[in-house]
Amino acid sequence: MVIQTAVLMALLLAGVQAQPALRVVVIEGEDAVNVTQQQTAVRPLIEVRDRNNLPVAGASVVFTIGGGQPAAFAGGLKTLTVTTSANGQAAGNGLSALRAGTVRIQVQASYLGQTATTTISQTNVATASAATQAGTASGGGGSGLNIAAIASSALRWPEARWPSPSAEAIRRMTTKPRSCLRSTRVRSAVRLSSHRQRHLRSLAPRR
Repeated sequence: MVIQTAVLMALLLAGVQAQPALRVVVIEGEDAVNVTQQQTAVRPLIEVRDRNNLPVAGASVVFTIGGGQPAAFAGGLKTLTVTTSANGQAAGNGLSALRAGTVRIQVQASYLGQTATTTISQTNVATASAATQAGTASGGGGSGLNIAAIASSALRWPEARWPSPSAEAIRRMTTKPRSCLRSTRVRSAVRLSSHRQRHLRSLAPRR
C-alpha cells in the first residue's frame, strides 16, 4: 500500500510538472488580414494563463515586430510592453499596417520568473479588393469573399458607426463565413465594402 501510494504521488507530481507554469493564449489577431489603404490593423490580443488554466494578472507582456516587417505600433515603435489586466489579458494597441506583406508578432509573457512565448501571424494587403481576391483564392468558404478580412475591416470604418467586432465575431467570420452572411451587421459591412470600392474606382482617372 505504501509503495502504491508513493507511485501514485510520483505520477501526480510528474503530471503537474509536465504542464507549463505559464502559457499565452491568442484571443484576437491570428491570421488577420489588414488593409493598408485603411491605415488600420487588427490588434493582437492575448491572455496569459497559469498551469491551472486561470488568468494571470500583472504579467509583463512584450509584443515585438521584427525589423523590416510591414507593420508598427503607434509612433513607429517595433516593441510594445503591456501589463496584463485583472482578466489576464494584454493588447498590442496602435498597430498599423504600413505596406503589403506578412507580419509576425512575437509575444513573450513573464511572471514570477516564468516565461511563455508565442507568435501571431497576419497578412497586409493594399486594398479591400485585394483582400477579396485573397478570399477567393483560398476558397472563402464558397462565398467568394474573405468575410473575415472585409467585414472586420469594414466594421472598423468610422462611417460604419459600429464598435469593433468582438473576438467571438472575428472567430466566426474566420471559421464559418457562410453563417456570418446571415448576420445583418456583416451583410451591411460587406455591402459597404463593395460600395466603397465602386466609389474609389469611379474616382480613379480613366486611361
